[in-house]
Amino acid sequence: MKPSLYTPVIAPALIEKINERRARATAAQLPNPRASIELPAGWEMTGRSDDGFSARNGARKLNVLCSDAIEDDGRAWRHVSVSIHQAKRVPNYEEMSLVKRIFIGDDREAYTVWARKSHHVNIHPYVLHLWCPLDGPVMPDFTGGTGSI
Repeated sequence: MKPSLYTPVIAPALIEKINERRARATAAQLPNPRASIELPAGWEMTGRSDDGFSARNGARKLNVLCSDAIEDDGRAWRHVSVSIHQAKRVPNYEEMSLVKRIFIGDDREAYTVWARKSHHVNIHPYVLHLWCPLDGPVMPDFTGGTGSI
């Protein structure tokens, strides 16, 4: 069967990288995020893995994958993937803000990465990602000390 636009084709090298991150997280005894995230009403856990879990909000049709890993920089990062069930659009700002609040928290920074073309991987055209450094922000204070951008 030929893969469609919506069928992820994951290169063996990418699978190997995912397994390396999981192994580093296990070696560092990084806690699984499902232990620290309490899903509010309307959300249900739909799957579990060694490094995270998946959840869904049926009313909003939001699907979320959440995992923690030690990345190549040696830091602990939370990765949150967000999609809308059977929709042909990416999540909007309101939806991403809700997911950030629940799965990352109001007191942590989260980043969306626009990778250079040579590093871009698009497994699914309607998924957005958030990345959160678990041991503190990595970005400089762009506010110039004002606290507002």
